[in-house]
Amino acid sequence: MMEHIRNAEPPSLDRAWSTRATLEDAYAIFVGSLLIVAGLALLSSARLITGGLSGIALLVSYFVPVEAGILLMILSVPFFLLAGRAMGRGFLIKTVTASLCLSILSGLTPLAFHIDVLSKPIAALAAGAMLGMGTLSLARHGAGVGGFGALFLWIERRHGVNPGKIQLGIDTVIFTASCAIIAPSDLLWSALATLTGSAILILWQRPPRLTTG
Repeated sequence: MMEHIRNAEPPSLDRAWSTRATLEDAYAIFVGSLLIVAGLALLSSARLITGGLSGIALLVSYFVPVEAGILLMILSVPFFLLAGRAMGRGFLIKTVTASLCLSILSGLTPLAFHIDVLSKPIAALAAGAMLGMGTLSLARHGAGVGGFGALFLWIERRHGVNPGKIQLGIDTVIFTASCAIIAPSDLLWSALATLTGSAILILWQRPPRLTTG
């Protein structure tokens, strides 16, 4: 009888830990997505850009009547294939969930609040911090933002290269290409926002703390 009880306890503990980890993952994905949507909305109101695929989506949103978060999900579709094949089913599910959350929250943004930017430097710092912390929240729980996020995390796991450093290189290319569209002063504040977000990843990014699914 005692042996039966001892054998029954570990599966129960495993199930409890799995449930808790799944709930923590879900909450982290929601909070991370909310921070990213708020950061993009702040950048959009200031008419600034950022790096990565988010920056491309933000640029496109200035020319078409579609929220940046929705465009980000559309542009991320090809990268979902990489996420599934290179990072595993768990990462794919979480990344798709995060992208859907981003899309839904972006669609609700015009109904939730309106932002008037009075200081572009402060807006750049705040938006960069929100984007960085949102991305960090997703990455620490085994999910990508979509787009280049899956590629960055794959390179980190395979080659040990910090994703913040990779992003800085790609952002340099994006900002160079944006010179013809963005005013020099706005490009400067956009760079500040991007550096703020990248610094958060460089300083605090670690391998995912929880691995479920």
